[in-house]
Amino acid sequence: MGVVIRHGHLFGVVGEPRCSDGVWFVPARAEIEDPEESPSHLLRDHGCVDISCDGDFELGEADGVWVRAVIPTVFHYTPLHVADGRSFLLDAAFFAVLLGSERAGVADPFACTDVGSVTGLVFSRLGPDAGV
Repeated sequence: MGVVIRHGHLFGVVGEPRCSDGVWFVPARAEIEDPEESPSHLLRDHGCVDISCDGDFELGEADGVWVRAVIPTVFHYTPLHVADGRSFLLDAAFFAVLLGSERAGVADPFACTDVGSVTGLVFSRLGPDAGV
């Protein structure tokens, strides 16, 4: 079986891939060719994350905290956080792999990242198509 990687480069698989609705999500060390400037497919547009806290502490709409806490449980790895002056908490690379019926598939890289308190996905400007 072969998999064609589009719009990026795979440097290594980390953690454990998971399948949902026929799409494999593979945590990876990767590079996205010509990445979008800001996240699309925002988590808040697809559901509400309710984070309960004890005491007088409020996270508000900081869904990046929730996503960063869930990734190790689902994918069995913890994304690195590089303290290089960037303001985001999350920058985790994945490949979405669609396997075809002819023992071949395609893999598109994306990053799960946050800007401020909003978490979303960053794809290449080169693709995939909006339908994907």
